[in-house]
Amino acid sequence: MTTLSTAVPGPKVLSRRAPFSGVAPKAKKGSRWTLSGVVVALIGFSVAGSAFRTLRIEVGGLSVHPCVLLSGLLLFSIGLKRLRMFPAPLAIAMGLFLLAFTMAGLLDEQWYLSLPLKLASFMVVVMATSLAVTSRQDLTMGVVGFALGVLVIAIFGTLIGDVGIETFNPLAQGEGNKNTYSLFALPAIAWITMLVLDGRRRATAFTVLLWLAAAVITLPIFLSANRSGWLGVATLGMLLLVGQRQRFKTAFVVAGIAVLLYVGVNELDTGVFTRRLAQTLDAYSSDNLRIALFVECFNIGLEYPLTGMGMVTICYELARRLSPFLAVENDFVGPHNALTFLFGAGGLMLAVPALYLAVTVWRQGKRIVGRTSMTPLRLLFLLWVVRAAFTDEALYAPAFAMAFGFAIAELRLATHEERETT
Repeated sequence: MTTLSTAVPGPKVLSRRAPFSGVAPKAKKGSRWTLSGVVVALIGFSVAGSAFRTLRIEVGGLSVHPCVLLSGLLLFSIGLKRLRMFPAPLAIAMGLFLLAFTMAGLLDEQWYLSLPLKLASFMVVVMATSLAVTSRQDLTMGVVGFALGVLVIAIFGTLIGDVGIETFNPLAQGEGNKNTYSLFALPAIAWITMLVLDGRRRATAFTVLLWLAAAVITLPIFLSANRSGWLGVATLGMLLLVGQRQRFKTAFVVAGIAVLLYVGVNELDTGVFTRRLAQTLDAYSSDNLRIALFVECFNIGLEYPLTGMGMVTICYELARRLSPFLAVENDFVGPHNALTFLFGAGGLMLAVPALYLAVTVWRQGKRIVGRTSMTPLRLLFLLWVVRAAFTDEALYAPAFAMAFGFAIAELRLATHEERETT
C-alpha cells in the first residue's frame, strides 16, 4: 500500500477529519502526459457529443450522452482498490439518495424508469471522473478537455443558431431548450477560472487561452434569453471574488471576461439581453409562473409529507393548480426546479436523503488544513444549488457531474499534498 507521507514508515492511521480513503495512490509528479491524463481529457471532451443527436447512443429508448457511456466503461474497468479511493461518506449518501429517488418513482402510479437511470448516470460520471484523476497533470488535462468540449458546443451553437431571437438555443442540434446550454457552460466556466486562479505556475499563453475560452463559452448564455444562466454567471463571479485568496487577480480575470462579453454582445447586436432584462424588471409573467411552481411543489410536499405525490403525478397536479398562469392550456407541467420538486415528489422519504447528501457534499468540501479560499467542491455545490432552483434537469446534467468529479479528485490531491508538507 502506498504511504501518504515521506515520514518514517509506521502504522498508517489517518485523521478522523480526513475525508478520503488511505488507499489513494501517491500523486504523480512531472508535466509529461500520462495515459490516465489522456483518458480524463477524452472523457472531458466527450461532453461536446451531447450537442449532437447523431452522437447520442440509443439504449432501451434512452438517448445516452457519450460522456456517460465512456464513464460507465471506465468505471467498469477500474479495480476494487481504485473504487475505494472514492470518499465512503459521499458514496453512502449518493447511494441512499438514489435508492430513495427510485422508491419515490416506484410508488408513483406512473413509473418512469428513465428518471432514476438518468440520476444513476449522473453518479457514474461523478465517480468515474474522480477516480480517473491520479495527479495534478491529469486534473489539468481533464479540465482542458472539458473546456474544449464545451467550447465546441459554444462556437458551433453560435455559428449555426438563430442568434437574435428569443428562442436561440446553442444546443439546437442536440436535445433541450434555450436554458439547457448553461448547464454545460457554467461548470466549465467555473473550472477554467479556478484553474487560472489556483496560483500554480503556467505558461502565460496557456493562461490567456483559458481566459479567452471562458469568455467564448460564456457569450452564448448572454446571447440567449436564459436569465437563470445570467444569474449563474453572476453567482460564479461573486463566489470567485469572495472565496479566492487572490482577490486582485480574481477581480482582474472577472472584469476581463465581463469586458469581452460586453464587446461580444454589442457586436452581435441581438437585443435579446436588453429585452429580457427589461421584462425581468417589469415583473415578467414567466417569473410569476416559476415562483408559483416553486411554491406549489413545496405545498404538495406538505400535503403528502411522507412519500410525496410521485414524480410524474405531481406534474399533472401542477398543471391543474397553475392553469391560470399558463399561456396555453396544458395537462402536464414540469416542476422547473430541483429543490422543492424533491419534497413534493417524494416527501420526507426523498427530501431527507437529499438533505443528507447536500450536507455530506459540503462537509467533504472542507480542507484538512484550514484555508481562506473556497474549495472547488463547495463552489460548484453552491453554483449547482442556484441553477437547480430554476430547473429539475440539474439533477441529471452530465457537465455538472463531471465538474463534481474533478472537484472530488482535486480534494484528494490537495489532501495528499497537505499531508506531505506536514
